[in-house]
Amino acid sequence: MLATAVGTDAHGTRSNAVLRRFSGPARRPAFWAALWAATVAAELVVLVSIVTAEEPIAGFRIVFRLTGGAFAACGLLAWRRRPDSYTGALMVATGFGLLVEPVFAQVESPTLRLFGDLLEDAWAIPMIALLLTFLSAGRLVTTADRVLVGAAVAQTVFEVARHLFLVREGNFLLSDVFNDNSKVVYVRNPRERVEKVAPFLTLDGDPYPAVVDGRIKWILDGYTTAATYPYSQRINLQEETTDELTNRGTVALARDNINYMRNSVKATVDAYDGTVTLYEFDDHDPVLKAWNQAFGGKLITPKAQTPASLAAHFRYPADMFKVQRNLLARFHVTEPNEYFSGQDFWQVPNVPDDPDSGVKQPPFYLNVQLPGQESTRFQLTSAVTPNNRDNLAALISGSYVDNKPRLEILELPDQTAIQGPVQVHQRMTNNATVRSELTLLSNSNQSQVLFGNLISLPVGDGMLYVEPVYVKSGQQDAVPLLQKVLMSYGDGGTYVVLANNLKDGLDKLVAQGKSNLPTTTTPPGNTGTEPPAGTGQPVLTGQLAQAAAALDKAIADVKTAQASGDFVKYGQALQALDTAMTNFQNAQKAAGVPTTGPAAPSTPASPTPSAPVPSASG
Repeated sequence: MLATAVGTDAHGTRSNAVLRRFSGPARRPAFWAALWAATVAAELVVLVSIVTAEEPIAGFRIVFRLTGGAFAACGLLAWRRRPDSYTGALMVATGFGLLVEPVFAQVESPTLRLFGDLLEDAWAIPMIALLLTFLSAGRLVTTADRVLVGAAVAQTVFEVARHLFLVREGNFLLSDVFNDNSKVVYVRNPRERVEKVAPFLTLDGDPYPAVVDGRIKWILDGYTTAATYPYSQRINLQEETTDELTNRGTVALARDNINYMRNSVKATVDAYDGTVTLYEFDDHDPVLKAWNQAFGGKLITPKAQTPASLAAHFRYPADMFKVQRNLLARFHVTEPNEYFSGQDFWQVPNVPDDPDSGVKQPPFYLNVQLPGQESTRFQLTSAVTPNNRDNLAALISGSYVDNKPRLEILELPDQTAIQGPVQVHQRMTNNATVRSELTLLSNSNQSQVLFGNLISLPVGDGMLYVEPVYVKSGQQDAVPLLQKVLMSYGDGGTYVVLANNLKDGLDKLVAQGKSNLPTTTTPPGNTGTEPPAGTGQPVLTGQLAQAAAALDKAIADVKTAQASGDFVKYGQALQALDTAMTNFQNAQKAAGVPTTGPAAPSTPASPTPSAPVPSASG
């Protein structure tokens, strides 16, 4: 502004005119010039700092007040000496806006603070008009001048409207529902609120609400991460945590490469007033302690001060579990030769209803007691399969015991071949009865049948599989509705039901088990002849006996190839084993022998999928 005020116009007289207007007696022009120079310099510093700074700095509010006071003082003098000019009035308006905006931002009254928010940029209107009047002899002459001032007015009106509609209250200032205790919560997303309070934390993608002492609170898991931890495996956080639920209920994490990750913080956000509290969960994390000291030492609430009513709702974090599960898929191997060969590595299976998509199956929360556990726990569980194979290899579970994390692995023996999620889903949906009922649910392709996450749960001596079935109508923006529950016990094909609910499905599975109990059967061609005493199984004859012998040989070939260390022969033996298993099952069906009955190969450690009979107590 000084350059404009003391510059020259086409006639070379503007500088003198401006100085005479604001300097008073001719003997003191340097004083007014210096005052204007200081005012303009402070104004430019404030504007540049506000535009470039990511966070507001309190020190600049002092500059705002000084600048506003200088503008107002000079404007009053100018207005008094030249009341016919708009310049003095515009200076007073600009100075008033600069002076009062920081004051409104610091007062306790919500009404005054709101008024300050509404007029936060209002001083720009007289400022722009003031600059233009200096360029046009004290008045807005051209159309461009008026357009610039009009744009500033429109921007201020837009900001006022934005504040009003943001809180969905058209009569905000005059409404009687607001008082001195009222607050406007602009940032309403729990993740965003925690990110503003603790930007150094990486937040879990699945926040969850809980009722704590009569109030609803959002609970978020906060991780401290780093990429410079020595001698540790580096991973991409987004790739390791992405699965079917990502962006469909959970938030995708940032594409960061890290090799250090700890669940150090449990953050809560009050659903009513938005209060954010950070509770220490890992009291041995040096990274968290350093960040806490960097923010004054009082940002993190000590672990000992975590309310018991809140700690009872803590659950094993999903994204942390995914990272640990994926690392365990390789590092569970302890033998060096087996590790470097990679033959015993695991993998996370794809979603059972669309395995070709390449999308990983998400883990699932269960409130159950798994084998080897003392009591029921709320735990996060995931099934894993051998690398490049579909049969089940292990169940990995994460839970809290005495408020401490515990990771457990339920590993199946190498000789077993329990079918994995993808195989079980295919066998259940290929069941003739289930397929006909699913066709009816689709209503001649007018509705879409959707499958939920397939849950694998060890029950008794077998595996219980539960998969929810949703129906989505063809209408736009239709919401999927839970209609049925697809359940199976054993290998996914022997005992299968499509029930209305979980209890109904369990009752039907037990009924199927009782009606299909294996009995001593007479082999074809030996009518009236009892099987040899003490064998407990019928005599295998014909095609069934040949299939059983071929299966025994395939199992022996797999063991021999595995012991030799020849991976080519090992892969060929596995393929031969799969073929032999399929032929044996087909021979069983052709002979009318139940797959769980006495017809079985002679090798005790047979990998033939077992289908135990479900019982009411199981």
